[in-house]
Amino acid sequence: VSETDGAVTYEFYTSRTPLLGLVRMLSEEYPKLRFALEYFYPDGAGYDGKVVYEKGEMADGLEETYEY
Repeated sequence: VSETDGAVTYEFYTSRTPLLGLVRMLSEEYPKLRFALEYFYPDGAGYDGKVVYEKGEMADGLEETYEY
């Protein structure tokens, strides 16, 4: 966790896909906040991207789902 310029940054690791649904849900619960999620596969063989949510809606980025 780090705090700079009115923002809080959390870094976490998951075993599968990025937690896009969680970011969307948090954005709905806290409509005065802006949520940005940057994600990538550390080995470079997967996918990477960024999404931004405001008031429960995607404000920027591309939300994709992947099947295994």
